[in-house]
This record gives sequence, structure tokens and C-alpha cells, in this order.
Amino acid sequence: MSLFSFKKKPSISFVFDIRDSSVTLAAVKFEKQMAPEMIHCQTFPIPVQDTADHRKYLNAMLAVLDTAVLAVRKTLVNMGNTENIGQHFFFIGSPWSVSESKTIKVTKDRPFEINDVLLKKIIREEETEAEHGLAQSSGDADWRVVEEKVIRSKLNGYLVENIFGKKAMDLETEMFVSFIPYEMKSKLHAFANAKLGRSAARRANSTMLSAYSFLRETYPQRSDYIYVDLGDFLTDVFMVQAGAISHIASFPVGERDIMQSVLKKAKTSEHLVTSAVSIHRDGNYDSFVKKDFEKNIDAAIVLWSAKLADTVAKLSTAADMPRELFIAPRNELARFVAEEIAGKKGNPLKVAEMPVDVEIVDEQAANGRIANGKAFANEPYVKMDILFIDRTIQQK
Repeated sequence: MSLFSFKKKPSISFVFDIRDSSVTLAAVKFEKQMAPEMIHCQTFPIPVQDTADHRKYLNAMLAVLDTAVLAVRKTLVNMGNTENIGQHFFFIGSPWSVSESKTIKVTKDRPFEINDVLLKKIIREEETEAEHGLAQSSGDADWRVVEEKVIRSKLNGYLVENIFGKKAMDLETEMFVSFIPYEMKSKLHAFANAKLGRSAARRANSTMLSAYSFLRETYPQRSDYIYVDLGDFLTDVFMVQAGAISHIASFPVGERDIMQSVLKKAKTSEHLVTSAVSIHRDGNYDSFVKKDFEKNIDAAIVLWSAKLADTVAKLSTAADMPRELFIAPRNELARFVAEEIAGKKGNPLKVAEMPVDVEIVDEQAANGRIANGKAFANEPYVKMDILFIDRTIQQK
């Protein structure tokens, strides 16, 4: 027996957060019973952002994935880290993925057993129907499931954690599912295999589900709320009622639209607007600049807020609608927007004529859940993804 034994170093995993205008890649170490460690994190812009040309847009994003891997791998080598990459995790946001939440009910005259055969049958039927609907609405004929998750289940009207092997006359399952175009799924599969080898693991999830998981873990006492993801070109929204995702929606207005509206009204450059936002955060500009600046940016946010309120109002009745809203700003402009709808300047968000309490998920919340997070500021989304992975690993 050897006098010395060495524990094998934990392998590094690549965590991709794929957004509408950029790809963020984090190199992370996962060890059971230990907080994940972020080794390196970098964001890569997608150069072609013509959303009307789906093929060109998608190909540009896929090319950025290769660029990101080469750049981050080179950085790791320069840092003296030559470990093999153990796994790839892809988190896919809009417009690359489409997520849905649906309640599936099965009622029979006599007790039936809940098993894999039954669940696969009813879930697959729902997914096939959803795929056909996506093909008709999008014009893309071939969609594939990238993830499926049972949020919660009821047997005979009662919430049950583990339904397998049990019998009931009434089954109600709330399912979350995400789809991506077949071409994208096959390329991600090939991408991971090419970099890791056939035996390497690679998983794909939507950014919606990881955000939901983050909020559920960080705010366990909240069971009814709305989450808003403000992107560059569009805004995603999901609603949680009684602890489960009940509705998902999006609208094609994002940060770029807010910025363009400000530029048009202020007749200035994007650089000056960005600088003014930063100065606003410090509170160090005179009253004239403040009045001129806030007048234009407030007007742009009002337009976006109206779209948000209209989208949320369509998801539920006024009586059942949650009155709490979470938003995770990724930069100074997004934080300005968040503070505006939170009513910090006297203009709170209202939905169906009722005020909504806005809570800003900032770096402190993410850092409280992810060790070593302070080294990577302004990356709240990828931290949510990492928490999602860590929770999955710890449960195994």
C-alpha cells in the first residue's frame, strides 16, 4: 500500500449562459458538500444580431460558442490550469428556446398506478402537441425538447413529493418544458462531444428554470410572484402561483429599445447616456443635467413598463395576480429601469391599476448563494445557473 494517496482533483465544468445578444462562459469547479468555485467568467457578444434573419442569427451564435471555448481555455492555461473539462452545461434563453408550463390531469373511475410508462405517455402527448403549435407559429418545422421538469404533483387533490409507484384515481401534474430548434440541439450535442469525447456529460436547460430555482432557494417563503428578465432585444416574464410556474410570456422590447428611445429624445450618443446612468448611480451631477437626463430616460422606461404591465395583465385575473415582482438587473441601465418600476422616484409599476412590489435581485443575493462570486460582478444570471447545477449535483 502506498504511503501517500492523492485525491483526484475535481474537474472543471464549462457553464454557458446563452442570451439574445451574448454568450457568457464560466469555468466552475463542483465538489459535493462544497460551494461551487468560479475559476473564470467571460462574456462574448454575438456580432450578428439581425433577429429577422433566423439562420444568420443562429449561425453567429453557434460560432461564438467555439470562440468562447477557445478563449476561456487559453485563459485557463495561462492561469496554470491544465485540467480536462469534465462537463458542459448549456443554459439557453430567448429567442433560442421556448418554454411552456402546463397542468396535466388524468382522472379514472378506478385506481391506477403512477409509473414511468404512464408519465412518459401523457407527457409525450403534451410535448408533441406543443411542438406542432410551435412549428405553425414560428415557421420552423422541427423543434426538439431540451428539458422537461415536473414542478409539482397532486394525487387525489393532495400535494405529493414522490408519486412513483403510488395509486390514485386523480393525478394532476404541473410540467415545465423547453424546446429549441433541432438544428441547434444537434449542434450543441456535437459541440460537447467534439470537445469532451463520447463519454462526457453535457446538459441543457432553459434560463427560465434556473432563475425559478434560484428564487425558490433564495426566497423559500415566497410562493406567489412574477419574475422579469430584461434582455437586449426582448423581455421574458414568468408567473409563480402557489409555488409553481403557472404562466410564461415574452414581448419584443428590451434594453436596446429603451436605449434607442433615450437617444432619439435626448439627441446624444449612447456613450454619454451610459455615462449619465453611472453618474446617476453615484448621484454626482447637477440639477440641470439630472432634469434633462431623467426626463428622457423616464419617458423610455414608461413605454417599456406599459408593455410589461400589459403582458402581465394577460397572464392572470386581477384577483389572482401576484403582487410581488423580482427583477435581476445585469448593468447600470437595467438597474435604473428596476429602480424606476420599484417606485424609488415616485413612479411605481402598476398592473390592472394595482401597484406591484418590486424586489431587485442584486449581486448580494447571488454572492450569498455562490462562494467566490464577488470576483465576477454583474453576472447575476450565470450565478443563478450555477446554483441550479449545484443543487442538482447535491441531490444525487
